[in-house]
Amino acid sequence: MLSDSPRVRLASAGSRRPHRLGLTPLADLVFILLIFFILETSFVEFRQLDFQQPQPRTAVESAGQGEQSPAGQEPEVLEIQVFASGKLWLAGQALSTDRLAEYLQARNHDPQTLVLVNSEPTVPAQLLVDVLDELHDAQLARVLIRELGSERD
Repeated sequence: MLSDSPRVRLASAGSRRPHRLGLTPLADLVFILLIFFILETSFVEFRQLDFQQPQPRTAVESAGQGEQSPAGQEPEVLEIQVFASGKLWLAGQALSTDRLAEYLQARNHDPQTLVLVNSEPTVPAQLLVDVLDELHDAQLARVLIRELGSERD
């Protein structure tokens, strides 16, 4: 009776195959880490703006007719109003910031032109920086920024 029963074999230590680590979970982990680092990385380019404070005028300079351009004429004044909605008001025209570069290029202003940028108090700083970038690209370096409605000069 004992001979009719099936035999049970125990596996010996030498006959086991080593377990293999699957590459699919490892690849998933690598892609998840890659996505995490891509989403957490900031690709914004930060630029520095240089501002120069105007020097106070002496009484002799103030008594004159103001600054004169090399040709003996007063410098041209370009006034830009910037609104929180993103619209600009320039020489009687409503413009977007995208069209400001075209306008400045078409007018080809003298580099000595004084630019007055009047902005609402709620204008986002990035909008002002965009306007200043366009003025810089048009080689207009003489810029005065003030709050819209302020009457100080």
